[in-house]
Amino acid sequence: MKTKKLKHLGFLLIIMLLSVNFSFAQENTPPPPPNGPMCMNFIPNLTDDQNNKIDALQLDLQKTTNPLKAELEIKHAEMKVLNASDASMDKKEAKLKEINELHFKLDLAKTEYHHNVRNLLSEEQKVAFDNWTINHDNHRGNKHNKGNKNMNGKGQRNGPVNGQYQGQGYGRGNRQCPNK
Repeated sequence: MKTKKLKHLGFLLIIMLLSVNFSFAQENTPPPPPNGPMCMNFIPNLTDDQNNKIDALQLDLQKTTNPLKAELEIKHAEMKVLNASDASMDKKEAKLKEINELHFKLDLAKTEYHHNVRNLLSEEQKVAFDNWTINHDNHRGNKHNKGNKNMNGKGQRNGPVNGQYQGQGYGRGNRQCPNK
């Protein structure tokens, strides 16, 4: 009985720490780059109207995905607690389903954003956007964002400590927009 209470208390403590961490993370978000929330300088001949509409779509995407990402982090923490406990497989399976549902919602929001941006573009612009999207997806790698030569990934593959050297490591990379 006492160990159940301690596990429950530890679980609640983890949730509280994560929620406090997310509230601070939201306050300290960096300002958007000068070109807008996402660099679109690779698309030729964008009009001001197109830029404004794309910026609005990007803002909507962030408003949709930021809470989902925060919730996903909480669910992953809950899953870690379940894996470290004597929880039943049914509880673990239910948590995995919740995590997968959040991943689906994120992917759906990104797909809708991509579709809406593409609908704003001319045929020439669509070709550039599609080519960049294909190459960008290849650079991202898997969901853990493995770095590559162009992304300066962080990790210990080609560097001794914390990815001090550029190389094929695990990390977010710098995700710079390509030049025209």
